[in-house]
Amino acid sequence: MTDVPWATTSRLVLRSPRPEDVDRLFAIHSNVLTYEHNPDGRMVDPEDAQRLLEAWRSHWVAHGFGYAAVELAGSREIIGFAGAKHQTIGGQPVLNLYYRFDPSSWGHGYASEAVRAVIANVQSTVPRCAVVARVAQNNPGSIAVARSVGLSRQLVTDPGDPSPHHLFASRHL
Repeated sequence: MTDVPWATTSRLVLRSPRPEDVDRLFAIHSNVLTYEHNPDGRMVDPEDAQRLLEAWRSHWVAHGFGYAAVELAGSREIIGFAGAKHQTIGGQPVLNLYYRFDPSSWGHGYASEAVRAVIANVQSTVPRCAVVARVAQNNPGSIAVARSVGLSRQLVTDPGDPSPHHLFASRHL
């Protein structure tokens, strides 16, 4: 992997995750507010963050993109993570969109800005795949981000999804 940014905006730098990001990954993924809409998904063991980071880095090595650290431009401060990875929904290959930010960065439009950059990047890299976001039905903030970047709610559901989620996609599935 390289230190060259994967995507940039006027305010953000998205880059491949590094081993030293593990503490920030755990801090965001263990925050009670971050998992308000999915309390059982919150990390409680730092080793889980290490395993997750390793999986993310493996996807980057295999595909040249994935879930990225999101930094404020010029500061190197990680405010969240966003990206896309290969996944299959109902037998169809898709790019699963992911975005999770520190609550202190909420309300500034960073998630939508990062997600727009992710979508632009992966659609030029893997144009045949739809970009999808599985969003908890009780998470209006995440639903708003999906809609703000142009994803539309699909009538199909993910048959492998054990909990109620809306499925948003860049095109009809």
